[in-house]
Amino acid sequence: MDLPILKYVDIAIGLAIVILLLCTVVTAVTQMLLAYTYSRARYLRNGLEDLIRQIDPATLDKQARYIAERCLRHPLLARNNTPFGKITGAIRNFFRSKMARDARHLLPELNPPDVIQREELILMLLDWAAGEGPLAQQDKDLIAKSEGKQGEALAAVQQILRDALANNGVVDPGLAAKAIRAKIVELENANPQQSSALARALAVAAAAPSDFVGKIHVWFDNTMARIGEQYGLLAQVWAAVLACAVVFGCQFDALDLLKRLSQDDKLRADLVQQAKDQTARIDKAQKDAADAHAAPNASQQKEIADAATDRQQVSASLAVLRDPSRAILPSYFIWQDVAQALVCPTGSATGVVKGHINVDADYREFQIEWAQPVRDNLATAIRSSGAPVAVYAAKDKPCVQLVARNSNVGSIVVALGTGGLITLTADRGIDWPGIHNRLFGMILAAILVSLGAPFWFNLLKKLLGLRSMLAQKDDQDRQQRQTSQTTPPPSGGGGGGNPTGPAGGADERGDLSATGAAG
Repeated sequence: MDLPILKYVDIAIGLAIVILLLCTVVTAVTQMLLAYTYSRARYLRNGLEDLIRQIDPATLDKQARYIAERCLRHPLLARNNTPFGKITGAIRNFFRSKMARDARHLLPELNPPDVIQREELILMLLDWAAGEGPLAQQDKDLIAKSEGKQGEALAAVQQILRDALANNGVVDPGLAAKAIRAKIVELENANPQQSSALARALAVAAAAPSDFVGKIHVWFDNTMARIGEQYGLLAQVWAAVLACAVVFGCQFDALDLLKRLSQDDKLRADLVQQAKDQTARIDKAQKDAADAHAAPNASQQKEIADAATDRQQVSASLAVLRDPSRAILPSYFIWQDVAQALVCPTGSATGVVKGHINVDADYREFQIEWAQPVRDNLATAIRSSGAPVAVYAAKDKPCVQLVARNSNVGSIVVALGTGGLITLTADRGIDWPGIHNRLFGMILAAILVSLGAPFWFNLLKKLLGLRSMLAQKDDQDRQQRQTSQTTPPPSGGGGGGNPTGPAGGADERGDLSATGAAG
């Protein structure tokens, strides 16, 4: 027999794949929002500002933010601006110039990175304080573009940084940077199998021991960890907000889906197959991402592909969910106007009354038993006709409200035969009855979607594994039952020539002692 639990597993798989598809929409939109607003870079800047300030609070307090901004726009770390980014950067710098009276508004037209290494920060601060390296060259370019006393302000930033380093044991930053670079080369020559990150860490500690390096080493990892936690919390908050927006915007009703999955075998099988396809696609995408990460220029390739990938994920997921053959989501958003009609049966008809409903060119016939309650009978008849409308009982009126399931529908017309009178009011508007009817299901769906794509992906893989095991067990049991029914009973003798087998032999159907019927 079919295992009842297999049906429940399929229902869970159907719900999980729909939630996962909505999660991909939420995740893609969240990633685009955080990327376009440079949220991670802003948190990184705030952490670097605190880290730089604690090197010498009395000296660096006012310049710590600008130094952090400049470090994140180091030519070897920052990303080039897009044409749109150049426009927004110019606007941002214009307003900074109006608000600031010193050099803190002078920033290169580069996008800040999301990650910076500890040794990178130490070396760029040493080079900049010594008037060497890319940051010093940036100063020259900014001075050439600036007017008035901006050049003096930039020179003052270098001097302030140089004084702070001197107060922390680095009297000659240029010499310290040169010693670190020489030590890195020495360590890599001596141990070519050693990782470059370890070589840089050992070189900084050995070639430039100072209170400056000690403060960076002590606080850097903890600061970066806190930045990660703060950014993760921001991402979770935005994901929860967007989960509510997506679920309510698409009007996804989790309770209605569970009800349909329990009744519709075709939909259940379709979503199970979709779950298998999606998990295979996600596994392949994760493998491709790992291969791309190992390739050269991985960050540039990822940056170029991310936006297109996010848009494709959103489009593909919504296409699956809005497929008319599944009808998981309404074909219109919550704010869109749809065709509606208020149908009020009146008159004194008796018996069976025939009628029809036109939803644009879609023509459906129905018949109702003209007996109380007429409104409920009419609603049942229209639902049974298969017309593409949602049917609701109108409030405070003995009427039925019809709402088109497609925003492109222009009109809904209902007519009854002789003896049945109908008051028909046609209009367009927001589907308020549907929103009210789906409210609790949408709240539940928003909570489920806010759990995130990783949770549902892992759960889906476990459910598919469980289903495979149950289906295999079901096949084995069915094969065993068929074998036992088709195999003839063994013939054989026994004491006194008594027969064995089903007719009266050794098994419990023929052996009276097995049932306790023997005397």
